[in-house]
Amino acid sequence: MRLRKQRDVVSGLDQINMMAVRRGLQKPQANSYILVLTAMGMRSATVPEHDGLTLYVFGDDWARANRELLTYDQENQPRRARKKLSTAAVPKVEVALAYWAILLFFFAAVRRDFFTTDPIEAGAVHAGLIQAGEWWRAVTALTLHIEVDHLLGNLVFGTVVALLLAQVTGSGVAWFAMIIAGAAGNIMNTFVQPDYHTSIGASTAVLAG
Repeated sequence: MRLRKQRDVVSGLDQINMMAVRRGLQKPQANSYILVLTAMGMRSATVPEHDGLTLYVFGDDWARANRELLTYDQENQPRRARKKLSTAAVPKVEVALAYWAILLFFFAAVRRDFFTTDPIEAGAVHAGLIQAGEWWRAVTALTLHIEVDHLLGNLVFGTVVALLLAQVTGSGVAWFAMIIAGAAGNIMNTFVQPDYHTSIGASTAVLAG
């Protein structure tokens, strides 16, 4: 019955001056359009055609109806979830090589007395001195090693941890974060250790990563 009434509404288009404003509609979309036009005070009707439903409005309303439907379409475009292919950051080998170079250099410096000042004495974590304001020790201690096995462990595990972290954050951020976290760990450790406590090594940074 409803379909018949709709056909009756648009029969004799020349006489009542109705015009098609949308063609090839599916029923849900057509119903949505009718609601929009009705809300704006415009009469409309749909008629089945070979490619779907055709929506008709009075000719005087055609321009306004088309404008309203365009606005409706723009505001209700399907939001397609854009799948961002997270391309893993390619770790930069040169950054890892720099890590090795720094640790090996200071290891050799400690064992071969490259400097007039003892690097261990000048740069190791010393709880009392850090609390007194020598905060840089929290960073310099990360580069110092005495024993070969300690050095090799931090070289290998530090590189692995940093490269894995770099897959998420990028190489620069990964190394910077490890240094900051290692230094912070050294500083925090001084508040739970006696004033005479000392330590060296990159282990704090590796564990923090």
